[in-house]
Formats: sequence, C-alpha cells, structure tokens
Amino acid sequence: MIKEIDHQSIEDSVRRLNNEDQYCAEVNFISPFGEDIPCYLNMTSVKGDFDGYDGFFAMTTDISDRKRNEISLKESQQQLFDIIDFLPDATLVIDTSGEVVFWNQAMEELTGVNSEDMIGKWNYEYALPFYGERRPMLLDFALKPDPIKERSYTFFERKGHTLIAENYINLLRGKRRYIRAQASPLFSLKGEIVGAIETFHDLTDSKTSEASLRDSEERMRTLIDQSPMSIQIFAEDGHFS
Repeated sequence: MIKEIDHQSIEDSVRRLNNEDQYCAEVNFISPFGEDIPCYLNMTSVKGDFDGYDGFFAMTTDISDRKRNEISLKESQQQLFDIIDFLPDATLVIDTSGEVVFWNQAMEELTGVNSEDMIGKWNYEYALPFYGERRPMLLDFALKPDPIKERSYTFFERKGHTLIAENYINLLRGKRRYIRAQASPLFSLKGEIVGAIETFHDLTDSKTSEASLRDSEERMRTLIDQSPMSIQIFAEDGHFS
C-alpha cells in the first residue's frame, strides 16, 4: 500500500490527468513487513468513449538501491568535508560552474571571511579576499589551463593534474603573505570532472628567514671582501672553507 502522505498527492494528480498526460513522482510503498520501499511511479491517463478519462495506467520501479547509493554518497561527501574542515592548510572547493561548495576553518583564519558568507557564491567571489578583484585562481587553471595568466606566479609547476604555485599576495586584511598553493580537479566515480580543490600554505615566515639569511651572508661577504686584513674561515672539522 502507499503511505498516506503520498496517497493524497497521487489522488490529486489523477484528477488532473487528461488524455496523453502523465504524472511521475517518487513515492514510498510499505512492504508486508512494514518496511519503506522507495519507488518511481509513472502514471498515464487512459481515455474511454466519453469525455475525460476512464482510468489510468501506472508503472512502478523499485529505486531502493539508488536511494541507498545516494545516502552513501552524501555520507561520504560529509565525511570528506569534515576532514577538509579540520585540515591545517586553508582549503577552497568549487564545482564546475565556479560556485563555492567548501571554505574551511583555516581559510576563514587566513582571509577573515566566514564560510557562511562564501558558500554558494560564484563569479570569482573567492578571489576578492586575496586580490581585491574577481579573477581566476589556481584551481580555475586546474579546470581550464591559461598559459599566459599562469606566468603571473613567482613559481609555477604542473605535475599531471596537479598545479603548484607560489606568489606574494596582499590580503584584504592588510597582510602581505607569501603563499604556496596547490590545486587539482575533482573527479566523480565515473571519471568526470565535478569541481576543483585548492589548498594554501603560508610560507611567509620561512621566506622571511631565507631572505634574512641571504642578507646576512651578503653583508658578511661584503665585509670580508672590503677588509684590509687577511681573513680565513674554517669549518668545525678544521677544514678551510
């Protein structure tokens, strides 16, 4: 039998059926054991000798497996999003239309933009906290390569489907950061591209340390070159360097 909640909607649709009209819907049947059986219902009116119709023809298809797969897929997606949300690196996910589907906690900390203010946005909205303008980012190039714009990065490398880039970015929060980003397309189980993901790792501190070390070495080299005295430098093992 059909559950009461679907029974009324089917009755209403049957009354509206005209010749060659159809009604399709997903409804729940109840098995003899009281279990729900999700089905796809397809009804077609059958017209007799008089105006209107004398009845209808109905076909049902058991879609229990499909529904279980949908639930399993949603659970897997939620588990993936839970993992991404707690990644230490800022992470952004978009679908093929460019709509933001995920913006994790680390991304909130990096940009100062809350996820609820970014999820569902499109038209390069996610680029505003980084560049102050709507423009493609690395994950966009993972979906659609652009050799010219890819040259704008200080460092850029493509390894198969994965893109790696480094660059200085002036965040809207007033911070100038040196960011290493990595992006790649996301694939469905059928191998179709369904979106792209990009992670951001702040290398500013290490980059600053490298620059300070180079400056220190350069000052030392200059001091030695300009010194009127003979200076020799030995390593800890006593060898001359």
